[in-house]
Amino acid sequence: MARHEVERELLALRDGATERLSGLTLARTTGIWFYAWNRAIRAEGRFLGVAQAMVQFGEFARVAQELALGPDAELRLLRNDGVALMRWPLSVAGAPAEPPPPPGRSGRRVEIGPDGVERLVAWRAAPSMPVVAIAAVSCDYVLEPFRRRLARNGLLFALSLLVAGALAAASLRSERREAAARRAAEERGAALTIALAEREGLLASVQEGEARLRLAEQAGGIGLW
Repeated sequence: MARHEVERELLALRDGATERLSGLTLARTTGIWFYAWNRAIRAEGRFLGVAQAMVQFGEFARVAQELALGPDAELRLLRNDGVALMRWPLSVAGAPAEPPPPPGRSGRRVEIGPDGVERLVAWRAAPSMPVVAIAAVSCDYVLEPFRRRLARNGLLFALSLLVAGALAAASLRSERREAAARRAAEERGAALTIALAEREGLLASVQEGEARLRLAEQAGGIGLW
């Protein structure tokens, strides 16, 4: 925030405003970015001065880092008129230009930033102060756990298909072996049946020959010695 804008905030307090939030400002002496809450001090209607509480960027950044919102995340604190009170990360020199606050007291939507990153943006207005807090998280970071679960489930599904395929192949091989064994047993049974039938036929022929021989012996008087 330029010096004349700071002076404008102080003049607004002198001229009747009760409190004002000053935008993102660079302290000339320390080189530290901060925003300030300013409240007018009056006695018997006379303006005596301003009480000021400053929040440094380092404190805001510490809170943002503790939230662990992932890479490409952004946090912004805007005044209702769109003036940036604080933003993280602070990647530009000077107070960054901010778009106007999103509509409504709260909400969420997907936006593509100037850097080309698609982010899920959520915002909420403070109940007692004219500010809007905005958090923007990379959609890739938000969807990463789902994608990991999807990849894991896909891998499990693929493994289950492989196992099912292996079991089906083993079952098919077992059925083929069983069918081959049945065919072999049937062939052996058929061969045994044929052999038994041939044996019975041969035995019947021998018995018939013996009967004829006895009949011939009886008829011809052939003696056996």
